[in-house]
Amino acid sequence: MNEIAIKTQDLPIWMQRARRGVDWGILLSLILGLVVTWPFIWQNSIPRTTSLENYAYRTADYANALREGYLYPRWSPHVAGGYGAPIPNYYPPGAPYSAAVIETLFTNETTLAIRIFYVIAFTIAAGATYTVVARWISPKAGILATGLYLLSPYIGFTVPYALGDMPAVAAHALLPLQLWAFGRLIDIQRPFDILSAALTTAMLIFTHPLNAIAGMVFILTLCLWRKWVKRRQTPWFSVFIALLTGVGIAAIYWWPAWGEYERVNWFSQPEAAPILRLNALELLKPMEQVDLSELIPTPQLRLGVAAIVFSILGIIGIISQWRRASFAGVYLLLGVAICVLGLTAFDNQVWLLGPIMFCLAVGGSAAIYALERFRIPPMTAFGLALIMVLSSTITVWLGPIWPASSNDYSPQAQIRYEQQGFGVAVLPQGSQIPLTIPPDLPPNRFVLNSYQLGQINKFPLNEISASRQATVLEHTSQRDIFQLQIQSPTTLVIQTAYFPGWEATVNGKPVALRPSENGLIEID
Repeated sequence: MNEIAIKTQDLPIWMQRARRGVDWGILLSLILGLVVTWPFIWQNSIPRTTSLENYAYRTADYANALREGYLYPRWSPHVAGGYGAPIPNYYPPGAPYSAAVIETLFTNETTLAIRIFYVIAFTIAAGATYTVVARWISPKAGILATGLYLLSPYIGFTVPYALGDMPAVAAHALLPLQLWAFGRLIDIQRPFDILSAALTTAMLIFTHPLNAIAGMVFILTLCLWRKWVKRRQTPWFSVFIALLTGVGIAAIYWWPAWGEYERVNWFSQPEAAPILRLNALELLKPMEQVDLSELIPTPQLRLGVAAIVFSILGIIGIISQWRRASFAGVYLLLGVAICVLGLTAFDNQVWLLGPIMFCLAVGGSAAIYALERFRIPPMTAFGLALIMVLSSTITVWLGPIWPASSNDYSPQAQIRYEQQGFGVAVLPQGSQIPLTIPPDLPPNRFVLNSYQLGQINKFPLNEISASRQATVLEHTSQRDIFQLQIQSPTTLVIQTAYFPGWEATVNGKPVALRPSENGLIEID
């Protein structure tokens, strides 16, 4: 019997990470994002005839508070004739606060910070939309979805230019970003993915709570599609933990806003224009050419020719390639459902057009499969589809040209804004103002004079007499320090609106304060 021995030689084993080429799809998508924001890149100012001017004032207030060391201010000190109001306590701070961080850290100038914010927001929207659709459909579909989304009349023109709705611009970037984060969470399930999903949820609540509801619907749709269509397990517990953590992080905003809602009186500002509503006939109209000489661009609440045509082609592509395009089919149905809901029960909720356009963009991206069905080569079909998107959205490219502005968002400019009868500077016209003072309380002329002199004093001259003297030692947006000389016990009235959270000390010892008969701070 023969014995056979087999011996292997020790061979070196070399392991090397596979090389990944440049993702040209995401680069092209980012270029589409820059196309939308091109007017903000080459113009040195921002429009002063839209709500963006109001958000610029609020950005300046946040930036001043950050420079003074207040990380999360809840008080607008210069509204209502200088009496102040807790506007940041009730309105989502995400968008203007982010621009204020850019101003504080980099630009030291409000308009430049807002322009950078716009570019970053649309860049995030482009990258996130591409990655979401590329993951679940294909890279070519991702580029088409990005073009259909960003170059739609509502996303690419009405919100940033005609309305100047800064929170909506941020929300339209965070919606696909949140969906990308949760897509990684349910597909890869790494610990970091839970954190990123929670943070995007919190940012969306901080920025636009209504769109945060739409974001949760998007996430639920993704999970159900993966379970029912792809027949794969969904980590429901991780999804729930991420959502709960995001809502908990955002509680620093929504908890006080909800709990203290009744602590103020809400007063309406006059509307600058008729209230916008969703209308079926208006949605189906093609976008009109932008009048570059128009001082206030007309909002166009329309789906756009590209969205309608590609949605029809997308249906053909979804039917022909259901296994590859089922993600597009599910979100196209969701977009149609939201559209029907908006036209019937919630026609005054114009913000619904944002989620609708995202869903239609995802559904329309399946048009690439419809063109391939007509025996068009894949690259030719993609090029043809992209040309169709760009040519049918040319009116969105031509953004408005606005006149150069002074870019003055100082406290004195806020006072002048109110004196000219435009309403509260830090809130868009039509918004409700949370006040703790009567709306007809006349401004104190001594305080107004101190604003004009650039030395703001909330202890006016009419409070000074021979028996009591006051000197301002320090004034910031959230604090005043006075040096007082009084001969006998007295009651002082500080020309600042009272609100729970104000505290007073005398010689370092806390003293009680209360609202006066006019709602101002009163101290014994």
